[in-house]
Amino acid sequence: MMVPRLAPYVEYREFGDEWVRRIPATWSIRKLKYLADVRPSGVDKKIEPGERQVRLCNYTDVYNNEVIGNGMHFMVASASDEEFERFKLKADDVVVTKDSETWDDIAVPAYVSEDLGDVVCGYHLAVVRPMQERVFGRFLFYAFKAKGIVERFHVEALGVTRFALNQDALRSVRFPVPPLNEQRGITGFLDREMVRLERIAPANARDVGGRIGRLLTVLREYRTALISAAVTGQIDVSER
Repeated sequence: MMVPRLAPYVEYREFGDEWVRRIPATWSIRKLKYLADVRPSGVDKKIEPGERQVRLCNYTDVYNNEVIGNGMHFMVASASDEEFERFKLKADDVVVTKDSETWDDIAVPAYVSEDLGDVVCGYHLAVVRPMQERVFGRFLFYAFKAKGIVERFHVEALGVTRFALNQDALRSVRFPVPPLNEQRGITGFLDREMVRLERIAPANARDVGGRIGRLLTVLREYRTALISAAVTGQIDVSER
């Protein structure tokens, strides 16, 4: 597998957080509530009389897809006018899982690629709507996948037989924040690398002797490491 040759940033400053020890000198660290409007949804799968009919983006839509778009099939449900306005999905939103039967399925993200009209965010999920002057949704999507940030969400999730993130916990996790032009460069680089990695081992390839399975494991680990390093500033990919 061809691995891109990547160098660190020229200048760093110490941060001392348990999940990231240093960040590039021009970056900051901010709680999610200062970067995005976080909206945990309570819209369920029922169709109630007097409510408007909507298409519902539910847990499995997010868990099984990294991108949410109009080409997907959504179930039919209903929502009040207030719920519709608050939870309808728009381009550059990020939708994340907030409840799950296992702690490691908390805060799984999916990126909304376009305005979805009558599609609303369903129960067990939260809409994360970025403040565009501070952060791009596509950057947040990748940051939700970074190893240290994922672990922080897992620690914050409460439960025994079912795990959940409350709104305060979700909004209080800290994210690295590069300047907007660097965010654009980082997400462009990661988008290209993700396509390249998907081409290395096609999902329908015949697994002879378990070799494809082993390769997929290596690719998943490399993918996570690359995303984590890029969005935390441990490698400089902003100009690539």
